[in-house]
Amino acid sequence: MPHWMSTTAMYLATIVPLVVSSSFNMDLPLYLYQSQLNNDFALLPTAPSNPTITNLFSYVLLDNQPVGYASKVPFHTDNITASTPLFAYFSTTRKDVQTTHLSNATALNKHGGDYVALGSGAPIAHIASITTMHYQVGVPLAPLWLVYSDARTDVATSPFNPADLNAIVLSAPSLPFRQTGTVLGYLKQGTCELCQTSLSETFPSLGGPDCMNACGPNESFLGGAFYFGQSNDMKSTPGSRAMQASMLAAGNVLRVYNSSIKTESGTGLHVSFLYNCCYNDTAKGLISKVLSETDWVPQNVTFDRAVWRIDKGGAPAPTHYSIIVLLDEESNGRMEQWVAKVEAAIAAVGVSIHIARSAQEPFHTTLGVVDGTLFPVETALERVNQVVSPGTWTGTDPLVLTKPSW
Repeated sequence: MPHWMSTTAMYLATIVPLVVSSSFNMDLPLYLYQSQLNNDFALLPTAPSNPTITNLFSYVLLDNQPVGYASKVPFHTDNITASTPLFAYFSTTRKDVQTTHLSNATALNKHGGDYVALGSGAPIAHIASITTMHYQVGVPLAPLWLVYSDARTDVATSPFNPADLNAIVLSAPSLPFRQTGTVLGYLKQGTCELCQTSLSETFPSLGGPDCMNACGPNESFLGGAFYFGQSNDMKSTPGSRAMQASMLAAGNVLRVYNSSIKTESGTGLHVSFLYNCCYNDTAKGLISKVLSETDWVPQNVTFDRAVWRIDKGGAPAPTHYSIIVLLDEESNGRMEQWVAKVEAAIAAVGVSIHIARSAQEPFHTTLGVVDGTLFPVETALERVNQVVSPGTWTGTDPLVLTKPSW
């Protein structure tokens, strides 16, 4: 390894998070139940069963699929607790089932309600703590929100932010949830219809796009992308024209929910090829030289569907949500093979690959960025995928990617 690389390599080795042992599983399904009679949501592994719960028969599944998965037992990373326990309580006066991180009813009842523990009072599940990075637990994670409604006297715990909860509640806006909430931690992404949001593969992007860790001194990010809405040989093909029209239509959907949102269109449209994380000027010069000398073979790609990725952190909740349109599985696989050849050429000139492209977000194009604490992300996403059906983004022709810019 060249001397100018040794400091960076040692630096990264000390901060890349360790992965939990393979014996760890987040396989406990959590479901969201809703009672119209109690104006109540309940996040539990099974339906409420305590006989003191009023209108117990009225609790029905919001979706037959889990809204997320948790662990049955606490888990650790490098002997440091990486999980947060969840407890379930019920209030007869508020007719409210509450799932929360508070470990005893005394702390919960400081806010009123005369809550008592459901069952034995033991934790019902364990989720990743708020400080856990995405792949410390090796699975895609979604925020677990705790949001309160004054009118409903209901605390809803779910992967849905306040805006999405208010879209789900049939009685809104007369009984809305507050616009702000708290993220208790992260659960494994669920399989329910509205569970399409997860942390980015490289959350919290401290070193730049798709770069998990902060860079060292005199280091920065170097990217490369196919600007198919700008380059003459890419923008005029049938697939590109169809993709541009699809992105414009999808952007118009987002603006229905917030007219001030900036979405990608025209010359800004691109598919990122490389996210080179944390290199000094010498290394970036060598990377640029390799890219300049690469024989760029045109790649035909098609797209699957739009999803949300949470890119950056924040308190009390991460705010930076990107809606991205993913390449379909076959196209992404071919692009992964192509970028691996380029990474091998970079490594051959003595520049170590800090984070392989295969460990970052799948290939995609970005539609827009929103404040995910205020925007109805799941509601808008559902509508986007109705307006532009999965697999139809480029029409009947593929998008042809020729040469990236960097």
